[in-house]
Amino acid sequence: MPADLITGADLEHLFTTFQRTAWRWEAQTSYHEPYELEPLRRWRAGEPDDLAWMTDWLAGVRSATKAGRQFQRVRLYTEPPTEYLRWQDTVTPANVAAGEDIRVIVSRRA
Repeated sequence: MPADLITGADLEHLFTTFQRTAWRWEAQTSYHEPYELEPLRRWRAGEPDDLAWMTDWLAGVRSATKAGRQFQRVRLYTEPPTEYLRWQDTVTPANVAAGEDIRVIVSRRA
């Protein structure tokens, strides 16, 4: 029986209404989110990223963590890393600075 997939709107609702901890497991080597297309293109071109596309997300993380709620994720990391994972490495510090707890596990050690 196939699993029901949640929509982006459903996921956003969960991330804004959780009570204690929002935890997620990121096991894909890339994601194809429309809002990431332009920042990823700029990164590929060597252009700077002001992270404006993350403003709302980061504000939500800051607000939630100040209220005592936790954002946690574990990311499966391949070796060599995919282009997408290398790009994620450049934006992850902003998530961590906002209050997310992001851990990485290398696939050969999983």
